[in-house]
Amino acid sequence: MFFVGLAMIAFTACTSLSNSASSNAAAMLSGQQCATAITTLYNSYKTLGKIDLTNAANLSSAIIVATCYTQLKANKDDANYRKSFTAGAISAGTSIITPNNADAFTTALLAANGLSGLNSQTSTNTTTTTSSSTALTNLMKSIK
Repeated sequence: MFFVGLAMIAFTACTSLSNSASSNAAAMLSGQQCATAITTLYNSYKTLGKIDLTNAANLSSAIIVATCYTQLKANKDDANYRKSFTAGAISAGTSIITPNNADAFTTALLAANGLSGLNSQTSTNTTTTTSSSTALTNLMKSIK
């Protein structure tokens, strides 16, 4: 009976570790995707001084950032998820998100509430895109 109890504890611990590792991998991938999309938007922002969501590449990147924002927001109280997300953003190697600004970027992204409604179905809604464009412009200002 003792061994059965030990086996159950070990199984539970392994399952928790597996879920944590899986969550961390997902967070890292989300951070990488976000940083890559942010690079496209940042380059456009530096050229135009704003985020033009009528541009298909920018809109696609904005939807990726909005998706990453939603995932990060859903896990905002999970320190490991946030740490993995931030590490993923750095590891994307875009030179936009660096170890020096990564935490500030993640904090600014969490505060970018205008991204919550942006997806491929709402991208033609002027109110949604205006709100998202403002949120993204503020996010760009926080990067560098």
